[in-house]
Amino acid sequence: MCSSDLILQRKDLNANDKIEAMGRRGFAQFKLKDLDTSERTFKSAVAYFEQIELQERLQTDFYLGLCKYHLGEIPHERFRAAPLRLPVEQMRADMEEKARLLLAAQRMYIDTIKLGNPQWASASGYQVASLYEEFYDAFMHAPMPPEILGAGNEEKRE
Repeated sequence: MCSSDLILQRKDLNANDKIEAMGRRGFAQFKLKDLDTSERTFKSAVAYFEQIELQERLQTDFYLGLCKYHLGEIPHERFRAAPLRLPVEQMRADMEEKARLLLAAQRMYIDTIKLGNPQWASASGYQVASLYEEFYDAFMHAPMPPEILGAGNEEKRE
């Protein structure tokens, strides 16, 4: 049984407390670079909210926003770590993976914006823009194939 399940089974906590507890746990796991575990924790919090949202109103959407935002941060971190390597065929596959991770992060950031919490919406908007800047930078600083290095290939390098 995972720790999120134990939190959800507690009868002495209301929905706000449960989402806050899972959000804080997920954030700690994220900061420890345990992306897989933090992703499961954040997803559990969001799934719990989706189960109870018609029965129980949250006093604040801050911790739900934290969970959704970090569900964007996780693929964003993976995007940052994804390498661009030679040969060209490998670089093509690496670029596809980076693009997939960019879109996954963007999707979650936009989902966070739709929640409407001002703090997490503005942070998410900033991160969407950062994704594209980081993608451009990664492409511009990718390794060059050896055949375009050397004298006489300045035009190809440009």
